[in-house]
Amino acid sequence: MSDINQIEEKKEFQKFTQFQSSVFVSNKIDLKDVRCVNKYLKFDYFVDSIIHQYFHMSSPSRWDDLFETKYLDFLNSDFMAKEHPQDLEELKSMSIFCTCMTCNNSDNEEASWKNYDTDREQIIRVTYDFNGLCTILSKAAIGKIYVGRMDYRSRKDILDPIPIINNGYEKMKDENNLDVLYVNNFCLKQDAYKYENELRFCIIKRGDEFKQLKSNRIKNVNLTSAIKQITLPPITPKNQSSEEYQTKLFAQIKKALLLKAICPKVPVHVSNLYNTNEEEMTSEFTFI
Repeated sequence: MSDINQIEEKKEFQKFTQFQSSVFVSNKIDLKDVRCVNKYLKFDYFVDSIIHQYFHMSSPSRWDDLFETKYLDFLNSDFMAKEHPQDLEELKSMSIFCTCMTCNNSDNEEASWKNYDTDREQIIRVTYDFNGLCTILSKAAIGKIYVGRMDYRSRKDILDPIPIINNGYEKMKDENNLDVLYVNNFCLKQDAYKYENELRFCIIKRGDEFKQLKSNRIKNVNLTSAIKQITLPPITPKNQSSEEYQTKLFAQIKKALLLKAICPKVPVHVSNLYNTNEEEMTSEFTFI
């Protein structure tokens, strides 16, 4: 494919095809390559979700990155008021909730953990079988779930998304699917974050009652059969005494024991990112 064609392809909106009954996957996700996805999250959050059997999806309005809500600006733009006033009421009734994951593997191990540098010891990585996760969610979801790939763009495009909206708006309207338009604009992100290789599980809710909610939960789901591995964060040996290192190692062992108790069939690993005695990037806790 030529560079020109690649550029044009990037400018196109994502299309979504039904993958499972209520799960629709972007055409920009290569299902041959995306066999597994990784989720970095706090240990306590994961344990609670497994015990109480829910899949957590959060509102981007609660996130620190203000660019994540720039897609909302077009609702109050002169462009929308002039060109598409008939759609404003429905668009403004929408709220979106999502779970962010990454397609990155161990090649991006260091950058991935550093995203959580301030509280890394509280973070774990959960590796899901993509197909298995979609199957489980499709059976429990109330409403459609859209799995979109992030569309990395220049800051200018994110700050002024009107040209992007204009390029794809009529096509989305022809297909009578404002949800797809909404998800596409929500999946815009700065080029500075390309290394994250992110995709998002998104669900749209309509009505004022969802506007102030911090999250949306898909309830009554047991995700353990879709989990291929849980990985604890690496221990940084520098600038700490042997006693401090042993304390952190003991804390990891306690977490590994709890993880095996609630997910007995899931392998629990620890990252060897800074361990010069190990050839592999992770090692399994085989003694628990």
